[in-house]
Amino acid sequence: MIVKIPCKLWTLILSTLICAGVCAQNKFKKLSDTQFKAIVSQEFGTLMASQSRSDIGNFAGLDLKEAEASFAGSIVFKNASVLGIKLDGGSADGILPIFTSTELNSKIGLQLQYSFLVRRKQLTYESLSFEDVEMKKKELLRQFKLDSLLVERKVELVEQQVLEVRKKIVAADSLINLYRSHRYNNLQNSILRQAMGKRDSLSYELENAKTEKEKNQLMQMLYKQDALIAGINTDIKTKSEIIKMEYDRDKLKIEMSFLLSDLQELKLKDNDVVVRLESLKERYDLEKIKLESNQGDKKIIVAGYKLQWLSLGYNVKNTSFKLFNPLNSFDNQIWKDHFVSHGLTLMYSFYNLSDKEWNSRFISGSIEGALENNFSSLTKVTINEKNSFNNADDTRYGTEQYIAYTGSYRDNLETLRLNFDYYQFFLKNNFGAIHLFPQYVIKEKLKPQMNFGLGIVFSFKDKDNTSSTVNAELYYRSTDLANVSGSDKEFFKRGDFGIRLSFPIKFNTK
Repeated sequence: MIVKIPCKLWTLILSTLICAGVCAQNKFKKLSDTQFKAIVSQEFGTLMASQSRSDIGNFAGLDLKEAEASFAGSIVFKNASVLGIKLDGGSADGILPIFTSTELNSKIGLQLQYSFLVRRKQLTYESLSFEDVEMKKKELLRQFKLDSLLVERKVELVEQQVLEVRKKIVAADSLINLYRSHRYNNLQNSILRQAMGKRDSLSYELENAKTEKEKNQLMQMLYKQDALIAGINTDIKTKSEIIKMEYDRDKLKIEMSFLLSDLQELKLKDNDVVVRLESLKERYDLEKIKLESNQGDKKIIVAGYKLQWLSLGYNVKNTSFKLFNPLNSFDNQIWKDHFVSHGLTLMYSFYNLSDKEWNSRFISGSIEGALENNFSSLTKVTINEKNSFNNADDTRYGTEQYIAYTGSYRDNLETLRLNFDYYQFFLKNNFGAIHLFPQYVIKEKLKPQMNFGLGIVFSFKDKDNTSSTVNAELYYRSTDLANVSGSDKEFFKRGDFGIRLSFPIKFNTK
């Protein structure tokens, strides 16, 4: 049966994009857009990275059976949509010919995939971890304000010191002027003369007193008057004391001049205080970004989520290979060829993550339209070429081994491919999963073919660095379940075992 794929297939794929977004939240607290974006980016790059057909996440992958290496990076936009870019390349002959063949058939490809979340998204996380992050953000802000206040306080302190010194100078000037004034000196001398006159009067009365009681009273009054006179004499400043007061005042003026100079320098834009304030602000912003990106010392612990997204992808792959036709003349039996395939993919994905065993699953279904060749249906043969090097008496032989492909080769075949991926996680923290990946292929001029794959995936973490993960999948893939191609191989021999490895990557943008 020959199936012709209509050209309208491309229009159908391109016309099916619908996008709707809702902010993720639990019933108590709401994550910010930055936090949601960070968690989505981190979680998409976990166990499913490179094992499924989704190119979300940052990872390096290696398929030992296919002898193919891949490198993928993702850009997460503000609306939580993701642009995935994936490069892959390797040997079209598999892993073993790498060690035995002198020349390899190669393949290299580029995939672009734009994914966006659809419908309502559910995200649950441990409330205590969320509170820890919020408290850390508040503590960070409080510490920044305190540090900034201490730095700004330096300016206020100098201004206060200038004010206090100015008050001391004004007081010293007033006191010196008072002691130097004639009015003050005349007043002091007048008070002294009055006190001395009263003392003389008391002395005269004491000499003429007749009774003992009267003498005692006069003696007490005389003692008080002597004390008053002594105080007046003490208050009258000498010239040397006034000079000392002026010297102390001048020292205060010099101190104030230095303080005013410091104050002027502190208020300049490039002074140390402003620089320190800018440094504090940069440090605060950096720490805040880390917390918002869920990369700080306090992190929001995800308990589970349900996410659905659509993906639109484009892929291009160049495959270089040798073809072999034993019916041709010897010189024309083997020739090099290559083909560039193009494909468009529309994919729906659903990820349900739970902290309970057997409750987490990942489901993905896609439809792909492509222009391809029938390279996968060709038969692989190993070619050994022998060259002889002769002289008069001896012969030396050199051999060259490589892989070529035989069969009825066709290219530019319109292809429709239906893919399905199902991961059932069965270990705590999603450290293990069963992977089913059936596929139905309708290719122009060929019979429809059903393929099926089964794998088991494990995630291995570094005990000292839990963010360092290696994901390994041991899989068995059976091609052409119904044997529509009429192969003489038995059922299990039409399939093969393989190992896929992936290494999530965290990009450092600073």
